[in-house]
Amino acid sequence: MASNEDQNELLLRYLDGSLDPSDQAMV
Repeated sequence: MASNEDQNELLLRYLDGSLDPSDQAMV
């Protein structure tokens, strides 16, 4: 499981619309 910092970064990228499909599965 990703750390809080990693999840925060993923969330920012998700909101920015730049996540890959594989990254979205981690959110």
